[in-house]
Amino acid sequence: KFLQMYSPWPTYRRGRTVVTTGPRDNRGSSCVLMVIAVALSIAIPVFAWYAEREFRDRMVAFEEVKDDIRTTDYCKQTPSLSDCIQTFSSRGPVHVTSDSKTTELSGSSQDPDFGVVVSNSLEVNRHTEYCQWMEHVSEQCQKCTREDSKGKTTTYDCNCVKTYHYTKGWRSHRINSLLFNQPGAHYNPQRDPFPSKSFVSTNTRLGDLPVASSVLKNAHSSVRAPTRGVEWTRSGEREAAWYDGLLRWMGLQPGSGWRFEPVEALGATRGAPAAREHKFVYVGKGGYFFSPYQPSDYERYFKYFVEFMEGSLLDFQLGDFISSCQAGDIRVSYKVKDPRDVSVLAGLHRSGDAVSLGLFRTAADYELGIVQEGVRAPFDMLSLELSDAKWVCAWWRLALLGWAVVVGPSWAAVAGRESP
Repeated sequence: KFLQMYSPWPTYRRGRTVVTTGPRDNRGSSCVLMVIAVALSIAIPVFAWYAEREFRDRMVAFEEVKDDIRTTDYCKQTPSLSDCIQTFSSRGPVHVTSDSKTTELSGSSQDPDFGVVVSNSLEVNRHTEYCQWMEHVSEQCQKCTREDSKGKTTTYDCNCVKTYHYTKGWRSHRINSLLFNQPGAHYNPQRDPFPSKSFVSTNTRLGDLPVASSVLKNAHSSVRAPTRGVEWTRSGEREAAWYDGLLRWMGLQPGSGWRFEPVEALGATRGAPAAREHKFVYVGKGGYFFSPYQPSDYERYFKYFVEFMEGSLLDFQLGDFISSCQAGDIRVSYKVKDPRDVSVLAGLHRSGDAVSLGLFRTAADYELGIVQEGVRAPFDMLSLELSDAKWVCAWWRLALLGWAVVVGPSWAAVAGRESP
C-alpha cells in the first residue's frame, strides 16, 4: 500500500498574478538584504576566529605528541593486540593500522530509531528528506521616467506584474508556508520525527582491542573515509537497470558508490520506533524508507477553509493529477563509512587488566583521536589533519579580507570616523 503511495517525482502549480501600478516597491527586498548583511558581518569574524584557534590548537597538540607516538607494527606478529600493548605507557598516543589479522577491523553501526544495522562499518548517516512546496516569484516591470526639480531625468521600474509559481518535491529541509501568497493550497506540514543524524559504531575493534566511539565522533576530526549509499535488495546485490549499458558506454561503473545488502537484514525495522509510531516502511527505489502524511480531520477541514478564503479551493490544475509525493511525506535514506583498512591514532585507556583506545588529552586539553582510511604512518596522519585546518583557515582569512573591505568602511562611518 505504502509503496503505491510513494513517488519520487516533483509537480508544479501556477499561483496568482499580482499587478502593481506605479513605482516598484523595494522595501521588502532592502530589508532582507539588510538582515543578510548584518548576519554575515557577525558570522564571518566569528568563524574566522574559530578556524584560527583550531589551526593553532592542532599545531600545538601535534608538536607536543609527535615524539611520544607508540607504533604497534611489531604487535602484528603476535596473536593478541591487547596483550601486546599492555606494556605500553600512557604518556603518548598509540598508532594502529588494520592491515593484519591481529589488527583486523570489525564492528557495526546502527540507527536505533529505525532498527537499521550496517555490519563492518564505522559510521552510518541518516539523511531525511521532506516533501514540501516551494514558492518562486517571477516579475516583469515596465520602464518609466521622471524628472526631478533640477531637470534631471531618471529611469525606474514601474507597473510590475508579479507571478507566483509553486513546485512540490523532496527537500533536505522543511519550508514554512505561512508567508506564501497562497498558503492554503500549498500548505507544508512541519512534522519532523527523525531529522538527519549520524551514528558511529559502538563496538569497533582492531583485532581484540576496543576502539571507543568518542574516537570516531571526535569534534576535532571525524572519520576520514568516503561515504557510499546503502540499498537493501532481495539478492543483496545491485538489481540491473535499463540504463546500465549507457553508463558503461560513458565509462562509468553501474552501482559505483553504493553498498548493497540483503533485505532480510531489515527484519528488526518492523518493531523499531519509526515503524510503530510513524508508519515508516522500506520501499527501496534508492534505499528509501517512506512515511506518508496522514492529516487529522481538523487539519484537513481547516486547510479547506483557508483555500476557500484565498480563492484556491476550486483551482484545479494539471499538476494536481500527476502522481507525486504529498506535502508532509517523509523519506529516509542512509550513507555509510565502511573502509576496509584504517589507521588510528588515539590514547591508550586502562580499566583494570583491560585496555582500549580512546581520546588522548594533551597538556592543553586538546582531545586527539584520528581515524583515516588506508594504511598511513603517524606523521602522515598528523600532516593531513594539519593541512586540512590550514586550508580552512586560509579560506576564512580570505573571507575576512572581503569582510574588511566591504564592512569596515561602513562601520567606520557609523562610528563617526572617516573611512580611508
